[in-house]
Amino acid sequence: MNLQELLDNNGVRKPSFEIMIDKLSKKNNPLIIETGCVRQLNDFGAGMSTVIFDKYIEQNGGECYSIDINPNNINLAKMITKNINLICSDSVSYLFNKNKELRDENKYVDLLYLDSFDFDHNDPHPSSMHHIMELLCIWPSCTKGTIVAVDDNFDNGSGKGTYVKQFMSNIGINPIFDGYQIVWEL
Repeated sequence: MNLQELLDNNGVRKPSFEIMIDKLSKKNNPLIIETGCVRQLNDFGAGMSTVIFDKYIEQNGGECYSIDINPNNINLAKMITKNINLICSDSVSYLFNKNKELRDENKYVDLLYLDSFDFDHNDPHPSSMHHIMELLCIWPSCTKGTIVAVDDNFDNGSGKGTYVKQFMSNIGINPIFDGYQIVWEL
């Protein structure tokens, strides 16, 4: 599938991915960091972000790191992507160390896509807390124009990005898209 076909098959995530891809297209050799990678073949119910980013990099250039703690997910992603730097690690510790590396190289993240810790409606705190920790570990490598997106944003105000949403609101950054995914541009 080409990039547009991947976007078209993405259901509730299509509008937010189109915004992210449009914003990326205005950057030269963007740096994308994704937490949580593809877990099943053709799993559009989960968004296929890793495959979308792979296709974007193939067609437009840039660099993408995808971090997942599950080696089975990493192995699957290796089989179906060609342009992604796949890292099997805890995302919080990886992002903390990646931030140091990026600061040493004077590089910034163009897109931070947070989708690593499955959300449990009966116990929302662990997932929400994990995603704010990810953001804060890489925050110094974000700059004006960085796109931050969090998956699984629910109508009732809960979701993976609950604490990220509070943080962004507290520092005066409003979302540019608030649907099944929530997206900010710094």
